[in-house]
Amino acid sequence: MVTFQDNKTTRRRVKNLLLEFSDRTTAHGIPRIGMARSKREGAFWTCVVCTSLTIFIFQLCLLIARFLRFETTTQVELRFETSQFPVVTLCNINPYKNSLVQEVDEMKRMFQFFEKNKPSGDNASKVKRVRRIASNHEQFRYKPLYARCLCPDEDGECVPFLTAPLAGEGVCLCYFDKRTRVPWPCLSEKHWRTEWCSRCSPSGNCWEVLKKRQLSSQDDIQRCVCDSRSHKCLAATGGQPERIWDPKYSDVRLDRYTTTVAIDPPPVETTTTTTTSSAPPTTTTTTGPSEDQQYSETMGFQGITDETAKVSKAQENTLFIMAEMSNETRVRLSQQKKDFILQCSFNGRQCNIEKDFKLYVDPVYGNCYMFNSDNSQNRTTSRAGPIYGLSLVVYVDVDDYLPTTKASGVRLVVHSQDEYPFPDTNGYNAPTGLMSSFGLRLRKIERLPAPYGDCVHEGKTEDYIYKDQVYTLEGCYRSCFQMELIKACGCGDPRFPVPEGRRHCRVEEREKTIYRKCTARRKNALSLEIYFEQLNYEVLKEMQAYQWVNLMADFGGQLGLWMGVSVITIIEVLVLVYEFLKLCCARRKEKFKVDTGHRRSIYDNSTVEMTIKIHPPSEKERRPTTDSINNAYTDEEYGQMDNAT
Repeated sequence: MVTFQDNKTTRRRVKNLLLEFSDRTTAHGIPRIGMARSKREGAFWTCVVCTSLTIFIFQLCLLIARFLRFETTTQVELRFETSQFPVVTLCNINPYKNSLVQEVDEMKRMFQFFEKNKPSGDNASKVKRVRRIASNHEQFRYKPLYARCLCPDEDGECVPFLTAPLAGEGVCLCYFDKRTRVPWPCLSEKHWRTEWCSRCSPSGNCWEVLKKRQLSSQDDIQRCVCDSRSHKCLAATGGQPERIWDPKYSDVRLDRYTTTVAIDPPPVETTTTTTTSSAPPTTTTTTGPSEDQQYSETMGFQGITDETAKVSKAQENTLFIMAEMSNETRVRLSQQKKDFILQCSFNGRQCNIEKDFKLYVDPVYGNCYMFNSDNSQNRTTSRAGPIYGLSLVVYVDVDDYLPTTKASGVRLVVHSQDEYPFPDTNGYNAPTGLMSSFGLRLRKIERLPAPYGDCVHEGKTEDYIYKDQVYTLEGCYRSCFQMELIKACGCGDPRFPVPEGRRHCRVEEREKTIYRKCTARRKNALSLEIYFEQLNYEVLKEMQAYQWVNLMADFGGQLGLWMGVSVITIIEVLVLVYEFLKLCCARRKEKFKVDTGHRRSIYDNSTVEMTIKIHPPSEKERRPTTDSINNAYTDEEYGQMDNAT
């Protein structure tokens, strides 16, 4: 009977494999452990190897962390190629025409309330809008003034009063004599029209009404108001008549009307007043203070005394009111293309204004017009400089500006054809009365995709509100802001588009939204030049700062520095692992069964420990049989067993 001691044999084979690996490996330090002449020496080299391995693992973690940060570097490349001319979007700083918005009842009421409660005196004069004024205008004796009037006959003269008109009341226009301080005559506002005049006398009367095409050829021009019945024109202060209820006109004399007016208008507190004049008595109904106070609170004017703050609040209300109107209505109320763009040339050739400029309706600036927005046309400039760029002459019609517009000029945005224009964020102001030149330099940025940045596939998500445009960072910010506002308030900011099925916020819901302010204003017409300063351009290209190749190189460097390991050493370790796996698999598959001592060992060329117990053979066993002869060991096998033992 033969008994195999398997555990001792396996441990001995594992030990032999490790000793053989330590003797033959190319790694530094490990052979020292196997060749140690004492346990102390072996422990020392084991400590050295373990310390080096720990430092290597620490350095490897740093390398992997750097690789997973996906850092980038920027490569600057200068290219000399013909560049495509960008899209130029032009907007009038004044979004809607004052004469047209009066057709909208809500806008008319809001501006009347704004004008009536507008601060006056020294503070107001500091922030009063500057308009086109003739140098000798202060010498004019007569000037037009707005006044609260009672007009018994619409075609006849009106009776003025010094108090401000109430909400919903109309005004009349009076000839005001600055010497006598008497406003006379006063006529209904519908009989007056605003014109451009020339040849104005020192008294303020103007004798020549100019047409639009004559404006550029005349030097001495003056804004004036003309009576449609008598065709008399009077120079207007700052382009628009002033108001008789301003404190500086507190000394106005109404003696001329004492014979026709029995009493002055009653105080504002009363709701119904009866005024007697030369005409039959007329009863007018006015709005009580409680209604004015409620309207002021609804529109956000309550408690605001600063002029700038009140103008900003009126601009906000304009946004909300216009957002509830149709797109066609907003286009009609804003400045039209034929009135806005007077002259245009590109690359030294005349433009087709009707075809080359496309309408874009902006929530803040109204009608805007985009040049070169057609993707099918590839407009390029042959040379650098203003002559070969885009030259424009635009007319902004300052005298038809809203009372809340504090600057005169245009808002200009330069962008690519696949980008959405954002005039209120990315634009530049060009003032009137000057020629503004914009020299362009093209710069392209090529960015890496994810994971080198917080990117989304194809840029857009379901919440992106500019569906028909490519992704931009500003569009992403606005989309996030709009969606959060819709979640919080149930309505959207009127400056931005809203998803289908949603609506913009109304004026009474404004306390949950955020707005911007506009800038100051100046004159009436301007010239623009937009051109390339140079035909070459920069390309900013993002590159991977730490690639996979760099990681492998640093990994090999750290491995060689701390462990003295190369690729060959790694292969040696893999071979050692293979031998271990092979040994484990062999133990599971092989089962040893020894019957009577005539089984031969299944281990080839290996050491086998056996315990042999010899019993005297029986008579039957002494007889040779065919099986015993076939199972007998050969001399070679006996020799191998002897060597093993």
